[in-house]
Amino acid sequence: MLDLNDMTHLSSNRGDTVSSPLLDLVGIRLRDRYEIGSRIALSLYSEIFIATDWAPQNDSQRKVVVKALNLALNGPLDPDLERTLIENMATEVAALQRLHHRNIIQLIECGNDLDRNSRSYFYILLEYMKGGDLASLCRNQPLRLERALFYLTQIRDALSYAHDSGVIHRDIKPQNLLLSGDRNVVKLSDFGTCRLDRLTGAITQVGTADYSPPEHFSRAQETSALTPASDVYALAKTFWFLMSGRPPSRFSQREISELPDTVITHPWATAILVVLRKATRDHPLSRHQSVNDFWDDLCYAAGDLATMSSSSRSTRCRPGVVIDIGRSPRERNLHREEGFPQIQPHRREILHKLALKFSSLRKRFERVLSNSRVPQNAPLPKTLVGQVVIVFLAVLLLFGSYQFINARLRGSPQTSVRKKSDSSQVRRTGTTITNVNIRPNPSTDNSPVGLADRGSRVQILRESGDQKWYEVVVNPCVSTKADQESVCRGWVNKRFLILY
Repeated sequence: MLDLNDMTHLSSNRGDTVSSPLLDLVGIRLRDRYEIGSRIALSLYSEIFIATDWAPQNDSQRKVVVKALNLALNGPLDPDLERTLIENMATEVAALQRLHHRNIIQLIECGNDLDRNSRSYFYILLEYMKGGDLASLCRNQPLRLERALFYLTQIRDALSYAHDSGVIHRDIKPQNLLLSGDRNVVKLSDFGTCRLDRLTGAITQVGTADYSPPEHFSRAQETSALTPASDVYALAKTFWFLMSGRPPSRFSQREISELPDTVITHPWATAILVVLRKATRDHPLSRHQSVNDFWDDLCYAAGDLATMSSSSRSTRCRPGVVIDIGRSPRERNLHREEGFPQIQPHRREILHKLALKFSSLRKRFERVLSNSRVPQNAPLPKTLVGQVVIVFLAVLLLFGSYQFINARLRGSPQTSVRKKSDSSQVRRTGTTITNVNIRPNPSTDNSPVGLADRGSRVQILRESGDQKWYEVVVNPCVSTKADQESVCRGWVNKRFLILY
């Protein structure tokens, strides 16, 4: 691991007399193994190179990335800034040494060396992702909803693992989400500004204004504890970018208030906007408190409405989790145990507005009665009588409407929940959201006949009697039989699929 004291000592011995501020590294071999090739990127204080691994056991001569810290790239530095840059690189090394996940960039080596002009620099070697980043992929080319969710579920997995390991990233944005060559795998990178101990310490000003939450830039939040809600905020802004192809500059340091014009006509747009608004609220405690909570609400809003399943108001995004926006897990479980059908967000909003209107009219009626001072045997003024009658009739009408709609939505399970037709999903296609076993019949009491990787495409052939399994054709899959073709047919639990 990089030692901060050694790094600070080396930084004071830079070769500042060289005319070019760029490091001369092309052709140098680090550790007699990694031969540095061309420079592929340049930032304010670092240079990114491609290198070739010439290890004897490495027949394929794999490519790796060299991230070199160049403290002289933009002239003399303030001592505090110089130390911060060194600390950021040491923090990134410490974070990547702690985190080992399929959707987090892999650390290979780290250390310090001299360039051809005897200038010292610090470097880290990272795995090379051939597909570029999500910013380049989506710029002016918005993704379809199912593809955006395909990438988002991988980012969610990486962030959930990092948060469970005590790491808050603090700089989630499309530029830090790198893609594999086939663009089916996305990995989280650039942990230089992450927080390794999320529960203590002041919140410093880090991140990109278009994506970072207000607490990263407001002095009023400097003594607050850092939580995963900060990464939830940036992840929601990133999702907006994936759907629009444009940075969320209009919502910089503000709540997302509208969706891109290209998606507002979709049936799921309103529900998606509700989720993004909650995820980007100003105060951290008002947002989703974990990336899994954010994903659950987003999956319900997108998955349920996008598939237009008229007979089911819930969807399973994680095993055993029934999603219902705007309610706590305890309320969701109680609602499910009592057998009530799930209520869509827009219907719940109608009920809420009716309740508010009813409450307002009731208060107005009480105020009219309290303000009238009429003698005991005196005739009532005609205007007062008319107001009382109108208010009374309005209250009865609204109350009756409220009771009718509420009764329809919260009717008994036997009458209000219609069973899904066995053929309603036939011929539909979808994608697996994780690696899933393909089984010979709709049960786990058997040996799998194949394995479908995450992201495999499936076509629905039929649904099981208990409506928990689909018979599907998967392409591609790994068969357990030597004579089986690359197209597998079998049964898959429906909770591991996203249909479209």
